[in-house]
Amino acid sequence: MDAPCFVYFFRAFFPRISAWRALFFGVCALFCSAPSLASLPQHSFCAVASGNCNEDSEVLRVALVIGHNQAGERALPLRFAELDARKVHDLLVQLAGYKAGDIWLLTGQSAPAVERAMLSIQQRIAEQRKRWGPKKRIILFVYYSGHAQKGRLLLGESTLTFTQIKRFVRGTLASLRLVVFDACESGEILQGKGLKRRKEGFRFPFVRLAPSATGEVMITATGHKESAHEDPSLRGGIFTHYLLSGLRGAADQNNDGHVTLEEAYNYSYNRALARTIFSQRGPQRARFSKRLSGYGSLILTTLSQQRAWLWLHPQLAGEFFVWTSQRDLLLAEVVKNKGREVQVALPPGRYILQWRRKHGIYHQSIALEKGQRFRLRHLGQRLAYWIPKDLRGGTKASNGDWRSFEGQLLGPSLGVSYTGGWSGVDQGVWHHGPSLHLRLPLDGVGTGRMSLLLQFGSQHGSTTLPNTLGFHLHTLQLDIGLQWTLLARPHWWLGAGVLLRGSLLAQALWPREQASEQTLWSGSFGPAGIFSVQYGFAVLWFLQLDLLAGARFLNLGGEWTVRWDLNASLGVGVRF
Repeated sequence: MDAPCFVYFFRAFFPRISAWRALFFGVCALFCSAPSLASLPQHSFCAVASGNCNEDSEVLRVALVIGHNQAGERALPLRFAELDARKVHDLLVQLAGYKAGDIWLLTGQSAPAVERAMLSIQQRIAEQRKRWGPKKRIILFVYYSGHAQKGRLLLGESTLTFTQIKRFVRGTLASLRLVVFDACESGEILQGKGLKRRKEGFRFPFVRLAPSATGEVMITATGHKESAHEDPSLRGGIFTHYLLSGLRGAADQNNDGHVTLEEAYNYSYNRALARTIFSQRGPQRARFSKRLSGYGSLILTTLSQQRAWLWLHPQLAGEFFVWTSQRDLLLAEVVKNKGREVQVALPPGRYILQWRRKHGIYHQSIALEKGQRFRLRHLGQRLAYWIPKDLRGGTKASNGDWRSFEGQLLGPSLGVSYTGGWSGVDQGVWHHGPSLHLRLPLDGVGTGRMSLLLQFGSQHGSTTLPNTLGFHLHTLQLDIGLQWTLLARPHWWLGAGVLLRGSLLAQALWPREQASEQTLWSGSFGPAGIFSVQYGFAVLWFLQLDLLAGARFLNLGGEWTVRWDLNASLGVGVRF
């Protein structure tokens, strides 16, 4: 309601009041109501996102998703472009409100097949326009992953020009057109209109749309002469991977359950640039171009639309990866600092959660049920999940318990074991005895995969020498060294390292027919390698097997000599 409306309102109820006084009271009333109006939901572009708007049934969302690994003889084949296209298709259905029947997914198809799909989309939009008129809101999303060169998409042996793509996009009668290209030199489609980051203080061009806004947004993974990167460890293109991770919730900076265009672009730009900054092919910088009119935040995905969520407590920190149960597809990656909660939207099912932190890498299989919010936090140095308590009648209480996942082999450990081995001291002799082990992770060293290892033990053994003399060996052993994590799984841990060993030796010889014996005291030192396997059978407890091989330098009869040493031990330990 504007100021003149307030004048008429006040004079209708108070006919004797002057126009100027009515205007004064009207402005005061408008000013006092501002806080309440500010608290109302912002007009967001729900046409692209969820079905939370009343007008959602009036929105038609159409998508063209293209992926092609091959480029003929013009470039080496890609590995994950077609897989990226399928991942984009799945996200549009799960989080962006698209129907599978309105998505044209083309993987490994030629240019004529793409042209036929574009014609079908134009006909589909034209039919809706003819039926519902200009008020019908129609959203067109176009995605391409593959090779591009000199202004052309390389689709196997065929090509499609950027000009054809733009002519198709702008020739449709869609209200909003959103284009994303993940290809080398894809910034050329912007024709110099993209915005480049030239300093850290660069601000994303803030996009505001009304529910009836029209226009065009184009995002490219690279600039005009830049290369787009694939990463086998991510099983996809780097830009697409971070864009999809952001749309699943990693980019939701204000935790409002919506991922806007600004949030998604900033997240994917920064993460892709950070991962490629030292690449031999050069860093990868996304580009952005827009031609829009209207107001209101442009929402790309709405996390509440998904049926299950992974929720990360503000105190958690580290890198989180969510894989499919077969570990063949990385769905989301979140780099999280303390102080911010994050939720990742996923369809119900089984997943592998990977948590990389300074103490190492932890893997855990999790299952998400329909409507479940799977909550994670620290419990000591371990990852814990929330178990809500059930009340009578089948309802769940707001309180519950945090429970650590079993087998988290993280943090310092103390163990005892029994060791047996064979040493070539003077004569080969079997020896055995107890040992004590202390392992201390070195934070911030070796990306958190390195530990300091201390071992102390006592062993003894005996044998008969060829000249009918008896031989006894007693050792006090102190080892110190470093050990690296080779593999970390929910219940299994494998490590290897190097040790510096020091020993106090007591060697005793005695004739069989005499009671007295002669004892020789000496010392030894030398390097050794160690291989360790741990199996966690409870939250804190584990079984451990160690294999050790090395050499001893010792003084025998006034001469220094080298003897080999082999040991194996089996024991039990606890993490604390």
